[in-house]
Amino acid sequence: PGGLQKRHARVTVKYDRRELQRRLDVEKWIDGRLEELYRGMEADMPDEINIDELLELESEEERSRKIQGLLKSCGKPVQDFIQELLAKLQGLHRQPGLRQPSPSHDGSLSPLQDRARTAHP
Repeated sequence: PGGLQKRHARVTVKYDRRELQRRLDVEKWIDGRLEELYRGMEADMPDEINIDELLELESEEERSRKIQGLLKSCGKPVQDFIQELLAKLQGLHRQPGLRQPSPSHDGSLSPLQDRARTAHP
């Protein structure tokens, strides 16, 4: 009986690792695209785009509106970014245990924002 339980645990870990890697890839993609969209306007970059908050919304239309609201300060076209992000969100699942408090709640900055605010003009 102990061997069967051990095997089950390994399968679960492998699945979780794959899901976590997909989320990490999406987060890296978001950071890269935000850098492109906000190049020269880093101080206007949104605090974060929280994947779990987007996944909690009922429809793609709601997600699209939420993302548009987050990117309202961007002077560049954002529609392609929004459509690509919506496509990348398909198949992802909420990870309530991974959810971190929004930077706006504790005053800290993401590493990307911290670099942007300390970069030379």
